[in-house]
Amino acid sequence: MTKTPIAIGIALAFSVAAFAQSRVPPPPAPAAPAPRFDLNKASEVDLEKLPGVGPAIATKIIANRPYSKVSELLRVGLTQEQIDQITPMVMVVPQSAGSADRSASQQVHALVWVNTSKKVYYREGDPDYGKKKHGKYMTESEAMSAGYHAARK
Repeated sequence: MTKTPIAIGIALAFSVAAFAQSRVPPPPAPAAPAPRFDLNKASEVDLEKLPGVGPAIATKIIANRPYSKVSELLRVGLTQEQIDQITPMVMVVPQSAGSADRSASQQVHALVWVNTSKKVYYREGDPDYGKKKHGKYMTESEAMSAGYHAARK
């Protein structure tokens, strides 16, 4: 029995279709959910992975612990839009009642903005906090140890 050109064409078409299907890459695997960080325990490196969070903000987040809700990041300088963007990536594990109270010793560890050229520091809430050209954030105790003094009000 001889093969007709139509039968050969049909066989060729099926083999090309089968070959094309074998070369189609599989669909991509679903992305693994991003790990969620506890704002009260995350390291500075972990916090810097969040969008809009650099070294200075990560340090401020750590210094202003503990948090009871994510929206409290407003007090470290993040905008509501930034908070909305990182909310799915972070969580707040409730702290015990004793750790929620901020004692005087914790206040010494709060971040201040040090004007390195004037040798003064500004506390959060001061009009010049974070606004002077030559400066950096550090804890109040570090600023005092380095010889800086509080700005006059």
